[in-house]
Amino acid sequence: HALVRPVAVYSDLGALLTVRAVGDPASERVRHACRRGAAASEIATAAAVCSHAGSWLHGFQRSYAPAQALQSPHLPTPEAFVEYVDQRLSRMQQFPFALPQRSRQRMRSVLAACLSRDAALLQPVTLSHSDFGPHNLLCDGERITVLDFELIPQHPWFDAAYFVESLAGFSGPRYNTRQVLRLQRAFLNGYG
Repeated sequence: HALVRPVAVYSDLGALLTVRAVGDPASERVRHACRRGAAASEIATAAAVCSHAGSWLHGFQRSYAPAQALQSPHLPTPEAFVEYVDQRLSRMQQFPFALPQRSRQRMRSVLAACLSRDAALLQPVTLSHSDFGPHNLLCDGERITVLDFELIPQHPWFDAAYFVESLAGFSGPRYNTRQVLRLQRAFLNGYG
């Protein structure tokens, strides 16, 4: 896996200039693989990209050892986290992968009960990409290159959930739900 090498920082603009990254947008490979009638080779290639993305994320999170305690903006209290999760689930209601309202309410109550028993479930916090999806990956057939880090403190599962949710965006009559689920499983298997 690769990262783009920075060459200049413009702090007054909030910008970082990097060398040109090699590869094609992974989102295009994923989009083609999720379409109805996609070739088996397109699906296998996209699954490999998703698996590599999962293993990259796992390695990135394991390589970061915080020098100080971090606090996530989404994890200040168990109640705030439950509300955040509920907001994310409500945004997914338009997709064919959405939970029914009753399941969403049950998930919220189970999460709240678990966190009331053990708030330490919100730990550990690590630096996250914060926008980790196929749209921020390039692939050249042999490796992936990750782009556009925000490096915000989050629970390690934040980026994993974001990636799975971004794949769920490939929905509608032009896409095959089974192929999307296959790519989600490939990512999660790579993530471990």
